[in-house]
Amino acid sequence: MRNIMKSRNPITLFHGGLAALLIAGATLSGCTDNASVQTPNEQDIQAASEVMASTLSDQEDGVMASLYDATSAATSTGLQPMTAPTSGLETYSTASGPNGPMHGRSRNYTYTYNPATGIHHITFTRDMTTMNFEKTLSADLQFIYRDSLGNFVEHPRQDGFQSLGSVDFIGEKEGSVQSLRRNSTFSRIDTLYYTNLQQSSDAITINGNHHGEGDMTVNRMTGTSIERKYKVSLEFTDVTIAKSSIINQDLEQGVTGTLTYDVYIYHDVNGNATENTLSGTVVMTGDGTALLRFKGWRPQYLIQLTTGDITQQ
Repeated sequence: MRNIMKSRNPITLFHGGLAALLIAGATLSGCTDNASVQTPNEQDIQAASEVMASTLSDQEDGVMASLYDATSAATSTGLQPMTAPTSGLETYSTASGPNGPMHGRSRNYTYTYNPATGIHHITFTRDMTTMNFEKTLSADLQFIYRDSLGNFVEHPRQDGFQSLGSVDFIGEKEGSVQSLRRNSTFSRIDTLYYTNLQQSSDAITINGNHHGEGDMTVNRMTGTSIERKYKVSLEFTDVTIAKSSIINQDLEQGVTGTLTYDVYIYHDVNGNATENTLSGTVVMTGDGTALLRFKGWRPQYLIQLTTGDITQQ
């Protein structure tokens, strides 16, 4: 089913339809040969900005949720805080609060460990319902923990960060979100690799990528809506997370660095199809927000990393 390469490079995954998603996400090829490529208009920019906000949001199980997952210890009882005591604390798989992940409760948790490959494999479903927000999804995550000599680590939580030299992570998620601001269905995959876990370092360094695709409806303040299909690709290069924010469970306040992205937007009205690919950068500021910039487009957008709320600057 999965092929994870036993190397010190990020895990490589080729699994079913999501293998195609990885390839499609890398090229952001068009949905149809009949679509016309046009200069992005205001609606395309708004749709793309909402796609990026959802892609990053912890609450919508975007990149921030994957960072919470990736910096956890996979155990037989749930995803556990890497540096927390071994008892008396809720696991990530059930906890959600102001000082922790805001992506909701997880259920139907399964766990296996393969000592021959070093792969910790977990699956679960996750849901969240509030007055104006509803989310359901299924997740399939894989981890390889290594010590400083490159040996597999079976129990990563016992000694915390100081026992590890590096971590490989792959997270697949499929689901849907409904909110006042936007409704979407999505498939996402994050492939991450992080280092600098030794005690002398104040932050870990993450490299990797995110690929996703789906359908989104943006509910505008005017009472109208924008519907788009999309594909998105982000690249992490030396993004850092302060270890203190991992301990405090407020990663949004500790993640810094710049991600580059491409987002492909496709729209079809009565057989009249249009498509655009937009690119730019996302600057993680370390204060709970990220600054979204589109190449060739002057306005900038401020994204709240927890909720995915977005405002034009």
